[in-house]
Amino acid sequence: MTLTITAPVGAKGKNRAWDVQVVQYLLNQVPPAAGGPDPSLDIDGLIGPKTQGAISSFQRSQFGWADGLIEPGKVTIQALNNFDPGVPPGRRIRCGNDRSHGYFWKTASSGRGQGLLLAVRLGGPIGTPTTGGGSDLSPVQQAKTRVMKAKEWLQKAFDTINKVTALRRTAGLAGSLEFQAMRNHFHLTVDDVNDNERFNFSVTVIRRRVGQILMAVDNADQFYVDSPAVGRYEDAHAYVLGSVPDEKFDQKIHFTPNYLNCGPLTQTNILIHEGAHWIDPSFMQDQKDPRKDLSGYIQVEGGLPLSTMITNPYSYGQFVMHVGDGQPFPAGKVLSDSD
Repeated sequence: MTLTITAPVGAKGKNRAWDVQVVQYLLNQVPPAAGGPDPSLDIDGLIGPKTQGAISSFQRSQFGWADGLIEPGKVTIQALNNFDPGVPPGRRIRCGNDRSHGYFWKTASSGRGQGLLLAVRLGGPIGTPTTGGGSDLSPVQQAKTRVMKAKEWLQKAFDTINKVTALRRTAGLAGSLEFQAMRNHFHLTVDDVNDNERFNFSVTVIRRRVGQILMAVDNADQFYVDSPAVGRYEDAHAYVLGSVPDEKFDQKIHFTPNYLNCGPLTQTNILIHEGAHWIDPSFMQDQKDPRKDLSGYIQVEGGLPLSTMITNPYSYGQFVMHVGDGQPFPAGKVLSDSD
């Protein structure tokens, strides 16, 4: 897999954080005898004297000259890719709809430096936004343009939960759109509604977690960060660290250049879904319903139980989008990147 950058890195470059991290990762794969840094660079996305010096040293070693600048598609980035050992297939877990904001996790070979992740988008190169804001917006800046819509959706989710609670003991519950939305995405059944303890516990959990997702969205300046799509997250639009044992939760939601390729509906959905992971990445695990067609998201009654679905980021992302945007997503409907 060829790793790419979206803008120049180095002397007088734009030095976008995710591009700098790609360069730092690639430089760390180069042996010192071939012009690589020793010791390895920190993959921090910052252009400092060590990274700048490593770029120049690599160019002098490989080409006999150095201008200290790495440009997309040009000779230096091509030469660096010759040293990348690649990312062998490892554990693969899907997150999100099959053609939506899903990503594959791959166990990366870190070479002699730190392991990374490189974003290669389905249907388009990194940094080729198909929606909103233009290429000068970073992923986080673009995500922030979706915050207001996400907050509107979340408020409608609260309204839906309250409506189901109010209708609980009435004949109108089963036919209400609010109940249908919670049944589809959390597997809330009439039996659950009639079980006082189970209903109260489940609704309390859902309401609390919607509130926690709202807190993450409402504090984008604190919790949203730009990151490259690297390692496990090579196809990720956004991700939260800590959902596998070898990662440490850093209290951030990471947005990659892939996010720029999504349409407005998907971009807003991602804020909700990743906000659910952010609540507790070790607990909120994605759950596929074994009884549904993987081509579309719709939970079927009799599949995964309510107790599982209330801890499932799929459920929160789709439920909030369903009631917030009026998108019921019937069986077979796929949320595509362009939505």
